[in-house]
Amino acid sequence: MADSVPDHVSPDSVDAADREYATDARLNVEAAETLSGYHRWIDLVSESSVPVASCRAYPPTRQGFALGVYGAGNVGQSVAAFAAPFIAKAYGVKWGFWTFGIALTIWLLLFAATAKDAPRQGPPKPLRAIFVPLKDSRSWLQSLYYFLTFGGFVAMAIYLPIFLVEMFGLTPQMAGMRTAGFVLLATFVRPVGGILADKIGGKRILTFVFPFTAVMAIFLACPTMPIFTLGALGMAVAIGLGNGAVFKLVPEYFPTTVGSVTGIVGAAGGLGGFFPPLLLGAIKQQTGSFTLGFVVLSAFSISCLVVLLLTQHNRHMVAVPA
Repeated sequence: MADSVPDHVSPDSVDAADREYATDARLNVEAAETLSGYHRWIDLVSESSVPVASCRAYPPTRQGFALGVYGAGNVGQSVAAFAAPFIAKAYGVKWGFWTFGIALTIWLLLFAATAKDAPRQGPPKPLRAIFVPLKDSRSWLQSLYYFLTFGGFVAMAIYLPIFLVEMFGLTPQMAGMRTAGFVLLATFVRPVGGILADKIGGKRILTFVFPFTAVMAIFLACPTMPIFTLGALGMAVAIGLGNGAVFKLVPEYFPTTVGSVTGIVGAAGGLGGFFPPLLLGAIKQQTGSFTLGFVVLSAFSISCLVVLLLTQHNRHMVAVPA
């Protein structure tokens, strides 16, 4: 993404001021992406610890809500990604890192002073228990679903500014503001997905999410701003609901191995955010547009729906005891 900023500026056709602007933009984006990457590392570590605490501290009828609120912390990624360029421009690139480093230190002190462990349920499990859920196909299914929902969230957060700049000619600032809106909407819809999953079940939510995501992906392929905007906002709602629903299913299927399964599922979501940008970049290079990439996303969403429906009524799938 950082490389794409100066690519839009031809060194042979712009003046020195434009070249300086492109260089500053590249540095600002690099700072934002690095901070966002730090946030993702922290998030991947917390994917296995925070859900466990949430499930221990809340009854099953409230776990979807608790896990959804926990997931809303992903808004920190958007704060880092979109505040860093402004800080870097005003005070220098190094303060883009120092600012968030200081904020993280303050938060660490508050956490150490106020956080409490949830009550333990049973004795500690041996290390081999971590790998037991891998024998249950449902852990792989939840990983597949989260690969789409959370991976789609991360991929859109990374690539949406590029879409808006290349497809519609928006300025980087306007593209950044619109992307921030996408991230905020998807983040704050996630607890709603958890609440709805508490009431009607995570599978029902996903039965709606997957076809809706497929339709919104087709909208994103349209070269008109109103339809593209509708597709982006609809995608934010769909994947936000899906993120909340997937994590609600984890403690239902694996009540005694929540930590290990959320680690597996969370890793799949992180991988889902890494792979699509590579695919989109290759498609853009080969075809000159992103259209085929949106079609692939739509087809993958339909595939997840088919898998969900095929396994939904399979009464022979039982969890492997931990």
